[in-house]
Amino acid sequence: MTQSKKSDDSFEFTLVSTNEPSTVVVDENDVIVNAEQMNDTHDAAFEEQRLAKAAGIGSAVVGCLVGGPILAVVLGVGAKFACEQPNASGLRDTARAVGEVALLVHHKAKQLDEQYNIVEESQQAAANLWQRAKEADEKHHILEKTKQGLLKGYRATADYVHRHNLIERFVLGVGSAVVWLGDKVALLMAPNNESRRHESNNGSSGSSTEIQRVHLLRDEVYEMRVTE
Repeated sequence: MTQSKKSDDSFEFTLVSTNEPSTVVVDENDVIVNAEQMNDTHDAAFEEQRLAKAAGIGSAVVGCLVGGPILAVVLGVGAKFACEQPNASGLRDTARAVGEVALLVHHKAKQLDEQYNIVEESQQAAANLWQRAKEADEKHHILEKTKQGLLKGYRATADYVHRHNLIERFVLGVGSAVVWLGDKVALLMAPNNESRRHESNNGSSGSSTEIQRVHLLRDEVYEMRVTE
């Protein structure tokens, strides 16, 4: 293949490997136009992708503030997906509007940071605060004293619970309530005549039965405590 310049804007290529030479003429203006079209297409795709990411991030931030991390994930993924859809819709327009607002906020924040060095000053302030906290802890042993105070509080609480048998009392109270509730449910589920006869003839036996059950439950709790 040989190359020769035909005019100011064209080049001529000749294929010499075939029997009959053929010539291909390439116009420089067409090459420039095609390159510009490819660049415009690439830039448009990049801007669409950037807008979709901004919509997802902005929606995730709003969702986190309103409903926590779960809503943040749902809104972020949904907004990014809606923004990437080719067909126009109200949801897509809303997602794109959120993305545009997020890009505007990011641009303004970047301008403020370049003007006032907010990020650098914040990092320096955090580093200074951490260094002062370390120096105060080395001097006054704050972490060690806090740890000892929490340990003493835990031991005092456990000793109080053990001395006053709070756990056993709680178990007995729950057991008594369960026994009473079970008897009442059994009476309600029984036939009317049997329940009335049971109430008339064994009015005092019901209370004694409940007392016996409570005593049995108390004995079981005592045995568990002794075993421990």
